[in-house]
Amino acid sequence: MSNATLIARFSEQTISSDSGNPTVSRTILFTLLGTLFTSITFNWVSQWLERGRWLFNGPQLLAEKYKNGIPFTIKTPERMYTLVSSPEHIKELGIASESKLSLLATAEEVFQPHHTMNGVELNRLGLQHRILRSLTSNFPRMQDTLGSLARESLTNELNKFPSNSCWKSVSIWDLAQNVIATTNTYTFYSEDLSRDSEFIKAAVQYPQDVFIASEVLRCTPSFLAPLVAWIVTGGHKASKHLIDGLIPMVKERIETFSKTSQRPRDYIEHIIHLYPEGIANRVPNMVRQTLALWFAGVHQPAISQTLFHALVDLCKYPEYQKALYEEIQSNINDYGSLQINKLPLLDSFLKESARLTTSETISLRRKAMNDYAFQDGTKVAKDDWVCVPQRALMRDPTIYPNPESFNGYRFLEQQLESSTKRAAKFTDLDPAYPIWGLGKQACPGRFYAAFILKIVLTEIITNYDVRLRNPNERRTFSWRSSMLPWPTSRIEMRMKEEAN
Repeated sequence: MSNATLIARFSEQTISSDSGNPTVSRTILFTLLGTLFTSITFNWVSQWLERGRWLFNGPQLLAEKYKNGIPFTIKTPERMYTLVSSPEHIKELGIASESKLSLLATAEEVFQPHHTMNGVELNRLGLQHRILRSLTSNFPRMQDTLGSLARESLTNELNKFPSNSCWKSVSIWDLAQNVIATTNTYTFYSEDLSRDSEFIKAAVQYPQDVFIASEVLRCTPSFLAPLVAWIVTGGHKASKHLIDGLIPMVKERIETFSKTSQRPRDYIEHIIHLYPEGIANRVPNMVRQTLALWFAGVHQPAISQTLFHALVDLCKYPEYQKALYEEIQSNINDYGSLQINKLPLLDSFLKESARLTTSETISLRRKAMNDYAFQDGTKVAKDDWVCVPQRALMRDPTIYPNPESFNGYRFLEQQLESSTKRAAKFTDLDPAYPIWGLGKQACPGRFYAAFILKIVLTEIITNYDVRLRNPNERRTFSWRSSMLPWPTSRIEMRMKEEAN
């Protein structure tokens, strides 16, 4: 029963019982009406304050509301979020069918691909999964070339800032984006394009355009969306540059597809082979599809932002630079190649860095396609979202001892204490470590992301010393549930041989 109904009924009874004293009755009625008005006003103000806090301080709001295993809600400007954190809730969320709790629907709402991503079809998830599996199988063949490209890109970044000192100051975010874009371009498109500076510039700009445009569109009336997206993205300049460069290349690949057995094994080649025949505008559609995965690979926390925070942690805790260097050197085989999958300390270091500094504070976002009830009775209304408060969860002292302290050996120690003794991997799925999701819709690109991260980090650790330029400078800012890199944050790097 609502507050208004209760007050109305109570008022009727009071007036009836005090009919001989109308002054008392009116006083009670006005008091009750004042209480109702105050209650409604307080609730309204509280909801709007919560919505405002969500926009500008979402991570802190989540941390304040989090209690281990207990569901809670947050009112955002668009809808109600239900946050769950018990292993049972998270596992149920991970296996729920797309028709009930939809990942695709949340992606469509957040990124509005029709306006921001050239109308890409996000429902072709199965195709993306198959291509990522094929790319994963080719990692050993790509490793040496990717290492060389990462090394070359790092040199180029440092050469942008001439210095009389052997230490060179660079923007961490620019470095992370450009090096990741270079290595990704090789695996996606070609080695030639990975050395095309204008293509790399557009490839870095495109994810930024999508992210900013999608956020602006969430506050824009739908009829204005095309115009606003065009303005925010500068007329879709970056995506047009990428598409104009890729369409001729794809057409040339298709023409030579049956004429040679020596074909590249990059993303483009896989999508040519797997994309359905007979579809109108097949080549432009294929190219747009590659840009959807490009956005996920370059912008999302999986790679660039994780690299940003890993570099900061290498500087904050310099003892790991030596330990990781020694692990790398001890795993170079007789042929001079690094056994990149045999670096348990690097896996543990990456996991710990992401645990404390994950750029996205919620995970496993799902939209309720109809009213949904978890097995324990927790309810989510139709069109509301249910998520996992992963940042708060991964700082829970009942799950992680001394959760606020950085311990790069944490997951190695857990491995030694476990019954399986299996080496912990950065890509492992775990309800207590949900950055990759869980269940059948867990991130299919996590192996690719981890591989690229390790390629870049091993090059940096092997060849450079790193330190923070200003240990006290600001490094992140929050927007909604995200903690984003502060673009002016810098580190200093020095070639190892220059230190001698």
